[in-house]
Amino acid sequence: MTDFDYSRISNPVYSLENIDARDPAALVFDGNIYLYFTYYDPVKVTWHVAMTTTADFINYSPARIVSPEGYAS
Repeated sequence: MTDFDYSRISNPVYSLENIDARDPAALVFDGNIYLYFTYYDPVKVTWHVAMTTTADFINYSPARIVSPEGYAS
């Protein structure tokens, strides 16, 4: 895993515009951090499990829904 500077990490650690991202779980594998979370859309009133990857908790891949509607982490 890449060394990173904890002082650069701000709260919230991860957020999405117009989406509630909550209940995170992190898995470290092969130098990457896989972040799984509940993806709640308050406009559509739907929730899913989604995931993103990061190496430093600052830059993230685009969020990707990985479950059918109605599943939450």
